[in-house]
Amino acid sequence: MKILVACDSFKGSLTSIEIGKIVKEELSKKNHNVDYIAISDGGEGFLDSIEACIPCHKETVFAKNAIGVLKECHYLYLGDTLYVELAEVVGIKDLKESELSPYHANTYGLGEVVKHAIKKHNIKHVVFGLGGSASTDGGSGLLEALGAKFYQDDKLITNINNEKLALITHVDFTDVHKLTTGIDALILTDVSNELLGENGAAYIFGPQKGASSKDVITLDNNLRHFVSILKQEDLAKQKGTGAAGGTTFGIMNAFLTNVELGIKYLLQLVDFKNLVKDYDLIITGEGKFDEQSKMGKVYQGIVEVLDDLTKLKVICALNDTNDEFVYSIVPSICTKEESLNNPKESLIKLLNKMF
Repeated sequence: MKILVACDSFKGSLTSIEIGKIVKEELSKKNHNVDYIAISDGGEGFLDSIEACIPCHKETVFAKNAIGVLKECHYLYLGDTLYVELAEVVGIKDLKESELSPYHANTYGLGEVVKHAIKKHNIKHVVFGLGGSASTDGGSGLLEALGAKFYQDDKLITNINNEKLALITHVDFTDVHKLTTGIDALILTDVSNELLGENGAAYIFGPQKGASSKDVITLDNNLRHFVSILKQEDLAKQKGTGAAGGTTFGIMNAFLTNVELGIKYLLQLVDFKNLVKDYDLIITGEGKFDEQSKMGKVYQGIVEVLDDLTKLKVICALNDTNDEFVYSIVPSICTKEESLNNPKESLIKLLNKMF
């Protein structure tokens, strides 16, 4: 059988490429012909997907993670186009559960990386892969790194975050505009949520970043204050502004932007519709497969392209649906803890059960 693996990362344990290699190695032993591609919905693994398709240059830089710890990270560029992944710099994947800080986590490091690339390589186009964020700062940290100055009356507020958004009375974008004039941005997301309200960044995604039910109300109110100070109420209602803790909203205040589903962009990049015609079976999936997987994620992007859904199998660590075509490690192979501690071995056992 000829098999193509196009699986998103199992967040915090296996990358898209690692999953592809494991499946290829194991199923080749059973005389299957296996290929794999690096794929992402714009979140974790986005740069791997770009690097596999485009002959980019890779640059190593140091920037602050979501809680201000300096880390080594990367970006890609080709000519005057920059590719940057939020999860690579300020992603939740780098934080332990005890380090989650919904009020203080921020996107400053992402802004540091973008500013470095613009100044060093004369960037004119930025492609942002958003997803897997740890913050709910509305992109304010990114804006600060790009040169925005936040004030409470005459007092300059630094190290901006969601909590400090409640204090601001005005924002000076002079230096941001000097840096970004003439530069456009393409924002790739996996969600279409607006910034504010019960379907917004704080209410929907805050809990997975450590926020309580009481916290999400405050987080949302702080974002709402930020929007009112900028007089950008209409902008905040646009689809996708709630992605990555509202980072889309921040980017839109700095660049001329377009927003697109990340999986749609990447599948077009690899010409997936024609690519799959040569294969008998497509294996996709992600760490946790649930109803959100069917809304803007890798699975949904592939489903919309495939003509024959009987060719599709989904693998995951945890299945939160009743779909029969989904094969999960937990609990049929092992417990959640065992899967996280031994992700490769757990995936191999699942593959041997499937084939």
